[in-house]
Amino acid sequence: EYGGYYFKRNSAFLLCFSFAMFILKQTNRIFARRTKRDIIKRKYKINTKQNRSIIPNGFSKRKALLGSQTFKRYLTEESDFELFVPKIGVCGVGGAGGNAVNQMIMNKLEGVDFIVCNTDNQALTQSLAPTRIQLGVRLTRGLGTGAKPQAGADAAKESLDEILEHLRDYHMVFLAAGLGGGTGTGATPIIGKALKKLGILTVAVVTTPFTFEGGIRRKLAENGYKELRDSVDTMLVIPNQNLFKLKNSQTLTLLNAFKTADEVLYQGVRTVTDLIVIPGMINVDFGDVKSVMSEMGLGLMGSGEAEGQSRAIKAADSAIKNELLSNTSLKGAKGLIINVTGGVDLALQEVQTACDHVKKEAHPETNLIFGSTVNGAMGSKMRVSIIATGLDSTYTQ
Repeated sequence: EYGGYYFKRNSAFLLCFSFAMFILKQTNRIFARRTKRDIIKRKYKINTKQNRSIIPNGFSKRKALLGSQTFKRYLTEESDFELFVPKIGVCGVGGAGGNAVNQMIMNKLEGVDFIVCNTDNQALTQSLAPTRIQLGVRLTRGLGTGAKPQAGADAAKESLDEILEHLRDYHMVFLAAGLGGGTGTGATPIIGKALKKLGILTVAVVTTPFTFEGGIRRKLAENGYKELRDSVDTMLVIPNQNLFKLKNSQTLTLLNAFKTADEVLYQGVRTVTDLIVIPGMINVDFGDVKSVMSEMGLGLMGSGEAEGQSRAIKAADSAIKNELLSNTSLKGAKGLIINVTGGVDLALQEVQTACDHVKKEAHPETNLIFGSTVNGAMGSKMRVSIIATGLDSTYTQ
């Protein structure tokens, strides 16, 4: 009798215990799944209710849809899937590079991170970049290089570990600098060579001096150009003297003139982010960009928009014929990426017209990669973006 009583009591206890463990296990699984969802949402800032995903730095403003269905599938299944979004950084070196970065930040360029490096501590305090690195603290003490490229190079070597600590995880880095001075001319090749050695796709966008700045500065810029050319994958040169070729050069203020030069860098970086971050009908991925820009020397990047009749020709012309890059021609291009973006009315014939117009300017045997995106926000406009590499690498003033 007592045995039966204890058996019944123990059975009831075991049943309750098993039921409690089952509830606890299910609760833990639910919380673990919710935690996983929250982590992914915070990491990629996903808004599943609106069926869209927002990558860092506010790409939602440009409606960059990054496969929300894939994310929703990830959030409902336990898998090892992770979205690959290439990390792109813009590093301004020296005074001119820092000014270019400030201009891009004020233009609200999205999808990239900004870093500035300078030997002049006063210039660093005026930078809008979230990451600022003072080069050569012991060597220059924050007072600049005195327009001596060797001092800029030594300062970069002193601070190279700190620079790489911030940049080593990036897939692509744009280096912005002005040639002819000390920090930009001397430090940029050192940084570029270190990044390239790490396997990071490194693109330098540099300006050359005005003719009125004299022969010494021109010679320093020429020497810096030759050294930098071998230290990066692709190099884009903007001669400041070409500012006088602009149609409004007679009335152009000094401030607006340099903003116009900085706009070339802005358009170049935006071209890349448009190509590899925003998915399209015919995608251009980071591997395509790397194959065209890796170890290619002098390059050209441009983007043009047009609407109305003959908009394909007008947009392609605007992308190719930049007045600030008039010394650069597509004729010797070894690699070429063309991306055509338009609204829902984008016609197949227009895509062919734009591509043919760009192709006829390039070498017949150029390695061409084509992409196309339909974006309702474009309305009646059409945009043609190009990246050309492997051009003639002769120094131009």
